[in-house]
Amino acid sequence: MSDFESTPSSGVVISAGFFRWLCYRTLGRQFTFVVSLRKGHQLVTAGPYAVVHHPSYTALYISLIGLIILHGSSDSWLRASGVSQIPGVTSFVITWIAVYTAVVVGVARRMKREDRMMHSTFGKEWEEWAGRVKYMLIPGVY
Repeated sequence: MSDFESTPSSGVVISAGFFRWLCYRTLGRQFTFVVSLRKGHQLVTAGPYAVVHHPSYTALYISLIGLIILHGSSDSWLRASGVSQIPGVTSFVITWIAVYTAVVVGVARRMKREDRMMHSTFGKEWEEWAGRVKYMLIPGVY
C-alpha cells in the first residue's frame, strides 16, 4: 500500500479524533464518561452542539468508519503485510468487529438516555434548543 492510499482513511480517523476532542473541550467540566449531571450543570448549546445533538458520537462513528476502511481494505497493511495470516489474528479481528458493533448499539441507546435526562432536567430550555438543532448526528439527515 502506498502512502497516498493510506492517507485519506488515516486523515478521517485523525480528523474525527480531533473533532471528538473539540466536543470534550466544549463541554468542559460537564463532560463525563458516565451519563450523569454535575452540580451546577448547564445545557451546552454552542460550538458543535449548535449543529447536532451528539457531535461527539458523530465523530466516534466517523472514526470507526475510518478504522474499518484503514484496516479492512484489500490493500491495507493488515492484509498486505501478511499479518492477517498469523494464527489468532482473524479471531482478534472478529472480536474487534464484535466490540465495535456493541459500541455502535450502545452509543445509540446512550444518545436516547442522554436526551431524556437533559430534557427532564432542562425542560423548556432543552426543547427550545432541540427545536433549533433538529438532528441527532448528521445535519440534514439524522
